Amino acid sequence: MKCYYLFLAFMLTFYFSSAQTQGEFRMLNNQAFPPLPLPPGTLVKTPRYDYVKGNAYAFDGWKKADLTLQNGKVFNAINVKLNLVDESVIFEGQDQTEMVLNLPLSHITFVNGSTYKTINVNNESGLYEVLEQGTITVLKHSKKTVMESKGYNEVTEKRFTLTTKYYLNKDQNFQEIKLDKKSVANALIALGVTSTAASDAKFNLKKEEDIIAVIRNINQGI
Repeated sequence: MKCYYLFLAFMLTFYFSSAQTQGEFRMLNNQAFPPLPLPPGTLVKTPRYDYVKGNAYAFDGWKKADLTLQNGKVFNAINVKLNLVDESVIFEGQDQTEMVLNLPLSHITFVNGSTYKTINVNNESGLYEVLEQGTITVLKHSKKTVMESKGYNEVTEKRFTLTTKYYLNKDQNFQEIKLDKKSVANALIALGVTSTAASDAKFNLKKEEDIIAVIRNINQGI
């Protein structure tokens, strides 16, 4: 009889222990995501732009991205903003604080597939969006500055002005291009690429998408 009660006590202990464990798993499953590690950073101390029209960022609000540092560490599903004035990476820290990344960045990949890399182009290091990756790479560099102008009643207005530059890169040979056929054709010659694609009538080369299409066409033939 004593053995019976010992066995019963063991089974009850096992049952309640199992139920408690399952409850913990349900509690975890009720959370959308477990806490993810955050990259190293410091509180944002960039100047406020309360009286400047527009914003300093590449896009509005936060966007999810995977950050890869130059030391090889990867941080996944981080809320990110890109400041185009000082080309800093802002991420959402604990308690919704805004933090600035303080270790060298290798690249950022957003959930929509767009990628930004830290690249030194003609002795100018910055964040460059990779529009096409291949033997020839198409890069886009976007920079914002604060401009002042006289508005209505001679009131001084401040606004953000966006400057965009495009580059072709092959073997660390960076050639700046304009959105026209002649510029792209000259850049390809400077890169040592022989191709008639840039003069093909089906490519207008007046828009960003046209540049991507023609370089992708060339990459497929190399």
